[in-house]
Amino acid sequence: MLRLAAAAAGNMSAAGALGVASAALIIAIAAFGMLGRMYPKADWAPRMFRAKSTFQALARTSVDAYFHSVSI
Repeated sequence: MLRLAAAAAGNMSAAGALGVASAALIIAIAAFGMLGRMYPKADWAPRMFRAKSTFQALARTSVDAYFHSVSI
């Protein structure tokens, strides 16, 4: 009985960690999306300051970001 309770506690903590990870992902997507919309395009700036497309890509799923980067 004690092993069953320990296993259940282990599963609940894993599910809790999954919830925290998905919440962190949602927050990151929202934050990078806002940065991508607000950051200036700045074609004239040095490369290290041109981050608009990077922020926009981080706000997308990996597949969507790939197709957006290779599209015309």
